[in-house]
Amino acid sequence: MKNIFRRLIVCLLPVFFLLPPVDAAFSATMPAKTVAQPLLLLLFGWMLSSTLPLHPRASSAPSAVIMATLLILFWMIPRSIDLTQIYPSANALYVLSLFAAGSLLSLYFPLLPGVARTVYALHSSSMIVALGLLYAFQSTLLCSAYTLEDQHGSGWMLVSVGVFAYLLVLASMTRWLAQPAESR
Repeated sequence: MKNIFRRLIVCLLPVFFLLPPVDAAFSATMPAKTVAQPLLLLLFGWMLSSTLPLHPRASSAPSAVIMATLLILFWMIPRSIDLTQIYPSANALYVLSLFAAGSLLSLYFPLLPGVARTVYALHSSSMIVALGLLYAFQSTLLCSAYTLEDQHGSGWMLVSVGVFAYLLVLASMTRWLAQPAESR
């Protein structure tokens, strides 16, 4: 019973993000919309997968991780962010697809070989930093729904998140490299 209740709560989290007061709080600033909300949705999607008794196949891991990556990349495009501010249906798709991407990554990312996971994580961290630098130093407005100040703030938050993620990957990589070859 406890497990069913936990699954129900996690499944209802995307609906929580679509409630008008919660949506308004995340839509109020670009950093909240482009950094905080996506990270929470990915995390909650990850949590959902850990509560389900699923047995993913390793052969599906590369295509599932690519699908999750494409979902995340689409919502990093400035015009896609604008769509979430204009159309409630686009915002619902944003919430559901990032939640789904978190679930896919939770299920399939661990099934990738260690080298592939490391390369993917380093590349993703680098892309987050690159997007952050673009937002931070661009003197023209990329997202019409937010101010230039919001855009710069979001950029610096993305740089911070990307550098932190990069450092985490490097730390885990050194731990992975220190293991004996047969346990990798």
